[in-house]
Amino acid sequence: MEITPSRKRFSVTILEETFKTQKSLIERVKPIFEYLVLQKNQKFIQAFVSTYDKVVRQKKEIKRVKYALNENIPSYFRQSKCLHVVFTDNTEITVSYKNVVSACFDPDGTALRNANNYKMQQYRLAIARDITEFRAFNIQNGCAECKVCFVDNWDSPMPHVDHCGDKEFRHLVADFEAQTDESDFAKYHRQHADLQMLCEPCNLRKGKS
Repeated sequence: MEITPSRKRFSVTILEETFKTQKSLIERVKPIFEYLVLQKNQKFIQAFVSTYDKVVRQKKEIKRVKYALNENIPSYFRQSKCLHVVFTDNTEITVSYKNVVSACFDPDGTALRNANNYKMQQYRLAIARDITEFRAFNIQNGCAECKVCFVDNWDSPMPHVDHCGDKEFRHLVADFEAQTDESDFAKYHRQHADLQMLCEPCNLRKGKS
């Protein structure tokens, strides 16, 4: 993969194809995720992920790239697909194609965002069991906003566990990092988090607001 030498790049070249915007690269990459199309575009997609820092750190040769569900995300998150980079020793890692695109044009900014996203994911992993248990015990109450029923309702939207009250999840993380008395985030979260059940549309509307 050939790239311009500056850290924030105005163009990216992959196998003699030049892209001047992130949108143009996304439009080239996204349509090839269908299985048969991806097999025909293996050379391009491998070149696409080859300079991503998460891949480079493996110091291994890429065998193939596939597009599948990300099983590393806790079960209480919405299941999503991502790129799986499989190496010649049959180990694999998952990467977001949007993060790879972003890193092509702005590697420094992407590295900072990835570090923050990884940190937040670790905090979410620490409370995954508590979130799952809360959902199991409270799912029969339905959505706290629109009152839709989640139980015995095949048409109901996906139930989400939402941080409500004065402290959203990001606020709890910031408060936890600012204090020095408690070192166990799961314990801190149990003491300070206010949770509720929301359906997916209500939770998305809340996020946008």
